[in-house]
Amino acid sequence: MAERHKTGMRRGSSRASAVSRQSGAFSAMPDGMERVQRSPRDVLRLMEDVPSLQSLHDHERTDLAEVAEIVRCPGGTALYEPGDAGTHLYLILQGRLEIRCKVGPGIYHTVRHLEDGAIAGIDAVLGGGEYHMQARTLDKTAALRFRTDVIRKLIEAGKPAGIKLFVSLSDALGGQIRSATEDVVRMLAKTSMRMAANAIKRDGEYDDGDMKRILGRKI
Repeated sequence: MAERHKTGMRRGSSRASAVSRQSGAFSAMPDGMERVQRSPRDVLRLMEDVPSLQSLHDHERTDLAEVAEIVRCPGGTALYEPGDAGTHLYLILQGRLEIRCKVGPGIYHTVRHLEDGAIAGIDAVLGGGEYHMQARTLDKTAALRFRTDVIRKLIEAGKPAGIKLFVSLSDALGGQIRSATEDVVRMLAKTSMRMAANAIKRDGEYDDGDMKRILGRKI
């Protein structure tokens, strides 16, 4: 027992790590991304400081460390694109991500920014399908990367680690949605104010016709 506390790893963890690698837990990466070779014990140490994983016990974080990899990439790297298969979850250790919604061919609108400790690709885990946004690094970024199918299996097993992880991901997603909604509301408010100002400048008054053009409907 003392030995387990000292190393922070359970017996058989090396075998579990080998199995995860042989089963393809660490798959192909986006262009510009590289894998940082570290032991599960090094990964575990990094996890200890991640806010979204604070509710997990040491042995539960160890389970995650065995199926995690450390990756890094320069600014301008697209971690995933809308419509891509949702294969990985990213936990940002250092750096910044820009999350963008595709509004037309080659046209994106920024909906939020993620920094140290944030999680990207939550929709791919909870939705189980594909990514709905683009995630692009703004500067040099390092992250923990997990296979989403591995994370889903942990959640679906209903074990304490899976339940805690599900709650953390749900809370993080809720916070991101609230932040994105506030950004959209601010954007719409600015657009409406700008259109109203243009209407007043054009004819000296602001009437129902101007409001109809702004809202796109009858009032």
